[in-house]
Amino acid sequence: TDVVALAADGGSYHTEKRYRRADGSYVWGELRAALVKGPFEQQTSLAHIIDVTRRVEAEIERDRREFLLNALSGIRSSLLRETPIAEILTSIAHAAKEALSACHCVLVAPFDRPLEQWAMVSDLDDGSNGPQMPARSVAGDVATHGEVVILEDLATEVSKSSTPSVLNDQLGPALFLPLQSSNTREGVLVVARRVGEAPFDDRDLETATTLANEAAVSIVLERARNDRRRLVLVEDRERIARDLHDVVIQRLFASGMNLQASLDIPERLRERAKDSIVDLDETISVIRQTIFHLTQPDTSWMGQIERVVDRHRAVGRNDVALEIDGDI
Repeated sequence: TDVVALAADGGSYHTEKRYRRADGSYVWGELRAALVKGPFEQQTSLAHIIDVTRRVEAEIERDRREFLLNALSGIRSSLLRETPIAEILTSIAHAAKEALSACHCVLVAPFDRPLEQWAMVSDLDDGSNGPQMPARSVAGDVATHGEVVILEDLATEVSKSSTPSVLNDQLGPALFLPLQSSNTREGVLVVARRVGEAPFDDRDLETATTLANEAAVSIVLERARNDRRRLVLVEDRERIARDLHDVVIQRLFASGMNLQASLDIPERLRERAKDSIVDLDETISVIRQTIFHLTQPDTSWMGQIERVVDRHRAVGRNDVALEIDGDI
């Protein structure tokens, strides 16, 4: 801080910033500077720096824990409302990016190669088709072995990869965590900061682990809900099959037996034919109800349009095609 700048600021200057030591570690310092008069009435500046690392880190940790608690509360509320899993994972990516002061966060699934991207939040753009997941090889190793990887410089690791991008050159410190459930690894959480920023420490790792566990629980819960829906569908189909066997087939069989028994008695044939028609009408009603319970109608705009087109196509007079472009 020079004398001219201090004079413009009213003779004093105060700020807090992060400094990097020669050994690569970081400390927070409180810098104060002021104008003083020299022995010959010459103005000069006096500055001193105080180490305030413990206080600043305690404040940062307090704010982070408060933010994390609020984020987890929102995520769990979304789970209870059965919000789509893509929205929940995007919320987790947002929370990880903000809580860890990062610029790029990705949640990926390990099931496909290349890795399938579930959710991404980024301040960067690689200049092509939008940001891509950095260092796929590292994420693949984390998905395979389940070990946390902390990199101080992602660009160094990316230089070894066969799929470099402009985005990777903008990222420095990076953190890769597995989404570990009780039975398997559900995916990988990738968090990165810009080149030149401070590397991730133990507190960052603790926060990221909490969010990674939350993502794994969300994925497992969504899978359990899908299994429950499939089980309910199977049970409905079994119930419908029993109803068809016990009611519909029995009525059709009885109608057929009545008509067959009346073939040799013409005076009874007309009467039993009328009874069989009534039974067949009731059977058709049962079948319609069964089909309605099996496939609930789609009440959306798309569903209504498709039903209109299907009805027109069923007439058979014209060849009808339906094409939808954009959000209906």
